[in-house]
Amino acid sequence: MGNQREGYGHDGDRFVPISLQYQPYTADGPHVRRHSIANYPAEDHNYFGQTSQMFNGTDYDGVAYSRQAVDASGKNIPVVTIVSEEKPTIFSEIEPLSDAILVGFGVSDEAYADILMGNAEPQGLLPMQQPKDMDTVEAQLEDVPRDMECYTDSEGHTYDFAYGLNWKGVIHDARIARYDVPVLHKK
Repeated sequence: MGNQREGYGHDGDRFVPISLQYQPYTADGPHVRRHSIANYPAEDHNYFGQTSQMFNGTDYDGVAYSRQAVDASGKNIPVVTIVSEEKPTIFSEIEPLSDAILVGFGVSDEAYADILMGNAEPQGLLPMQQPKDMDTVEAQLEDVPRDMECYTDSEGHTYDFAYGLNWKGVIHDARIARYDVPVLHKK
């Protein structure tokens, strides 16, 4: 349905929301702007009420099918979802279907396989916050760092900046001490 990365609709005559989720998203929540903030009088880039059909929607379908197939088998087979990120993701869609999620940013397939096979231990930290939902994204201030409510999974883990898990649990190493600083605010 158009170029979701740039916010154009498939017909070129309207704008659509850029979504961070897998399933279709209609921008009609309380924090969606009714008019764009761009100061371009000839064209309002407003997308209120428009729907995005994301190009990676079939990724969600694959996770849902895997969960359904494992449940139908009656076997104890974990569903591990691999997410290759370029931008934040709305995890509330896939986390309930997954027994584990492995996230990477520009990671090779070999690195994912090494972790899945137990040959390497996960050690990465999230380089950005992962929002709770699209309303959280719409409410976010573009020029204020770390200002959003992050997704919290079924185990109580919050997907915030510098969060990560290894085989022992939540990572608490020297990197965390370095990154665990208050958000900068203008006084």
